[in-house]
Amino acid sequence: MVKKSVDLIISGVGGQGVILLSTMIGRAAINEGLDVKIAETHGLAQRGGSVVSHVRIGRNIFSPLIPIGQADAVIGLEPLEAARYVSFIQPGSGVIIFNIKRVLPLPVRLGTESYPSIESLITILRKYSSCIYPIDADQIAEKVGNIRTSNIVMLGALAASLRLPFSIESLKAVVMRDAPKGTENANLLAFTLGVRVMKHLIAGRSL
Repeated sequence: MVKKSVDLIISGVGGQGVILLSTMIGRAAINEGLDVKIAETHGLAQRGGSVVSHVRIGRNIFSPLIPIGQADAVIGLEPLEAARYVSFIQPGSGVIIFNIKRVLPLPVRLGTESYPSIESLITILRKYSSCIYPIDADQIAEKVGNIRTSNIVMLGALAASLRLPFSIESLKAVVMRDAPKGTENANLLAFTLGVRVMKHLIAGRSL
């Protein structure tokens, strides 16, 4: 059941489009007459550092910051970034959706640190929620023909999770309106495939 108010954490690294997704979700909410508050932390975004956005949607939202343990969903555009902010999720009821494509931090690239396996990250996530949906958004974006649409794949997945207080069509309309000229079809396909993949995952069917 869709809630009337929703708290979302969207995380990733610089350049993945965290802020773009937050903006699109916010516009869709405003179009539905809802109040929206967004708080962003960029960190070292230009260097591939952690980026997180708090998105709060409802009738009367006063604070833009989501308390620990209150987010309805954590959307990670990168697996380690999903784990980094998992403490915000509502224990037991929150949903975690993350892109399995890793973006290696500088220490990992230099060989001074190691990147945890996806399996170990999922083990961490499962301590907070049983509703975990790993998605190969980059692979889907490659099929679309534009790797930069991987964030829109994730947006489609979120739309299909039934955690937003507005319809899939409302968000799709914003994607079409805000897509850079010439990329409308690619973004629409990416969004549609994200919706489809998420519906399959929720239904427990193989991809």
